[in-house]
Amino acid sequence: MGYDNRAPVAEERPMQPVPVEGRVPAALRGTLFRNGPNPRRPAPDAHWFMGDGMIHAFRLSDSGVEYGNRWVRTVPWAQAGAEASDGRPGGFANTNIVGHANRLLALEEQHLPVAIDPISLATDGAEDFGGGLPAGPFTAHPKHDPRTGALVFFGYGAEGFFEATIRVGSVDAAGRTVRCETIKAPYAAMVHDFAVTERFVVIPLFPLLADPEAGVVWRQDRGAYLGVMDRQAGAASLRWVPAPPGFAFHVMNAWDQDGVLSIDLMLSDAPPFFPDPSGKAPADAPSFLTRWTLDLRDFGAAVTSRRLSDLDGEFPRIDERFAGRPHRHGFFTTFDAICHRNEATGAETLFRLPDGDSASEPVFVPRGEAEGDGWLLAVLFRQERFRSELAIFEAMDVVSGPVARAVLPCRVPAGFHGNWVGAAS
Repeated sequence: MGYDNRAPVAEERPMQPVPVEGRVPAALRGTLFRNGPNPRRPAPDAHWFMGDGMIHAFRLSDSGVEYGNRWVRTVPWAQAGAEASDGRPGGFANTNIVGHANRLLALEEQHLPVAIDPISLATDGAEDFGGGLPAGPFTAHPKHDPRTGALVFFGYGAEGFFEATIRVGSVDAAGRTVRCETIKAPYAAMVHDFAVTERFVVIPLFPLLADPEAGVVWRQDRGAYLGVMDRQAGAASLRWVPAPPGFAFHVMNAWDQDGVLSIDLMLSDAPPFFPDPSGKAPADAPSFLTRWTLDLRDFGAAVTSRRLSDLDGEFPRIDERFAGRPHRHGFFTTFDAICHRNEATGAETLFRLPDGDSASEPVFVPRGEAEGDGWLLAVLFRQERFRSELAIFEAMDVVSGPVARAVLPCRVPAGFHGNWVGAAS
């Protein structure tokens, strides 16, 4: 049984060089940013998702690898330290961090993005793209359209947390909000992730309900839905289709081809960390890579479901230059291994960790033009050393292990998501 690496760390560290074992590829230059909950004032009964956001940065340059970390200075962070919170951004900003339109944005689900200085990791404040974004919910999982450079987003509870409304919009490559609409959902629910194809916005809706009396509660009897909206036609084209039972936090990819919509997601029977109406949370909720398909040419067609992998995994990623189109290579963590899946053959290869160690979400960084030509970056927790390290893999050869490891003097708590920003950006 391994150490539960969700426990927070108490120290902020300025960017400092760290030792490297192996050789960092010469073409890999930039920064991996990661985000996750790290409560400034830990409380034993607090939900893990409610911790203050902490950014961890791994900067790769010709001089080596540097690491540093810093809390996002939000209202809850200031209140936890009995400091003035006026003028600070709201929310925890603790789930993801992405780059867009020359901005680095820390994200969660119920507040505007928070701009972060990419060098110092200082908090610059809430980001509304020049007033183009309304206050309120903004997903932790916006999607970059690799063809246009746009950032497509949504936000559940658009008219209030307990309201069955979802905001859907797009910010272009220059940072201008070009679309922002509100749609109606079958019920008010927590919606963590969604998908974007070349033609459609796709919203998997699961009955993790936002209930004004019970809070966020799992109600499997309400059924799941798949929302499909044409990106050009907008809200008027939205339709909700009943979907198979289950729950997914994360989507790997989605695409539409020859009139059929496909979406790959990590599907479980029930959501971990959240109770059912009796107050009981599932003791075990393994999630498996699953493909839902819907024939868009048949208005009465049902969503079909097919499990793709028998590995219990999470945090799926692809070569995101191919997002919204059929992909051949996918990656995810089983927490004790990093997995590469070849969709053309169904073959899965794994880099397995020793007992007690754990692996974060793997982030793909491209090198050449071909899909999958590049590296995977993942943060590993090493229980024996009680330290973490940044591991760099050849993406098509994870089974051979890291080509380089940057060994940290500290532990990086288990967090959620991260992204790579190249030095040229």
